[in-house]
Amino acid sequence: MDKAMDIELRGFKHHKGLSRETEAFTALLFVDGKKIAEVLNDGNGGATNISHLGNQKTNTSTRDDVRTFEEWCDKQPRLDGLDMDAEFYIDLMAQRIIRTRELHRLCKKNVVVRIEGESDFFDDTHINTSIYKGEYTRKRAESIRKIHEGKNQPNLIEIYNERFDYTLVK
Repeated sequence: MDKAMDIELRGFKHHKGLSRETEAFTALLFVDGKKIAEVLNDGNGGATNISHLGNQKTNTSTRDDVRTFEEWCDKQPRLDGLDMDAEFYIDLMAQRIIRTRELHRLCKKNVVVRIEGESDFFDDTHINTSIYKGEYTRKRAESIRKIHEGKNQPNLIEIYNERFDYTLVK
């Protein structure tokens, strides 16, 4: 496999109201710190568009950079029986950004946990979590852990709030 690439979607905007069959979003694609393309999904189930950027001042194009990125994506391992390509890779990145934002939103006013038998927040298209109403504190987290240590209680896998630094100060 070729060397790893540092791939980011910056300026990501999720257009929830336009999302029908897929997530509607726009972003700028950066590879190894260089802005190479604009990406867009209109949310109607079609392809994610990757539009290379041209530089009028230097008369250069990022077309080759986009092609290199696409070739790199094509060489990535299959996921859930599907071949990887640039569009699929970007869609996965977008989904992770959307899920992370949703998880942040939920964690602001709740303690969000994953218990045995629930899929990971990021691994499934259906968000399946257990929520304890009220703000996260270390004391509250310990109380929740004790609840799940009891008989006939499902095992606690993770308290999602603890993934984020802002929750550790309380």
